[in-house]
Amino acid sequence: MTVVAFANQKGGTGKTTLLMNVAAALHHCGRRVAILDADPQGTASRWSQANRQQPFPVPIHPAGRSAEEVTKAIKSARRGVDLLLVDCPPSVEGEETRAAVSVSDWVVIPVAPSPPDLWATRGIVHLMAALPNKGSRRHGLLVANRVPPRSALGRDVLELLAEFEFPLARTAIGARAAYAQAAALGCSVLDLKRADAACAEIQALTEELLSHIDGARP
Repeated sequence: MTVVAFANQKGGTGKTTLLMNVAAALHHCGRRVAILDADPQGTASRWSQANRQQPFPVPIHPAGRSAEEVTKAIKSARRGVDLLLVDCPPSVEGEETRAAVSVSDWVVIPVAPSPPDLWATRGIVHLMAALPNKGSRRHGLLVANRVPPRSALGRDVLELLAEFEFPLARTAIGARAAYAQAAALGCSVLDLKRADAACAEIQALTEELLSHIDGARP
């Protein structure tokens, strides 16, 4: 079983949006997946409850507000699943984030294409380096998220991300209205009509993440 934390030091990077859509894509791939909501804002939990007629396809478990509670929740939620995705708070200072990252096999780091977001990404990279490994190497994957089309700044940030310690996903996620619409409707972009571009992005990123995870297994 693989634990994948979605984390960054800064809010507004689209962390929960990315997690929810990747979780749905993993479910569609036939993977047994669950979500642990460790973010005090509870966005993932509210997202899953937005559509009362058709529940979100991936179960979401709440986490506590301390390192001990988060660790316990991860151990409990991981039973019977292939992948557990953890939605971390938008901070590297909180004990919830440290607890989640410390027991994770992978950390997905969404980065919006702006200098402040790029600077903030260093915080989670430094946290991962400072935490002891849990018997095996902890891996990271940077994901360019909310990338505006034809943006010179976006291209510059992507070039800088390629210099980080962790690999940059080949798939960049665009700044598309479909992602906000999916959140409002309590579903994923895979369930929307006329969201082909967003669906293709999420499916490609999910396949890429799985190839990294499967390739890292001994």
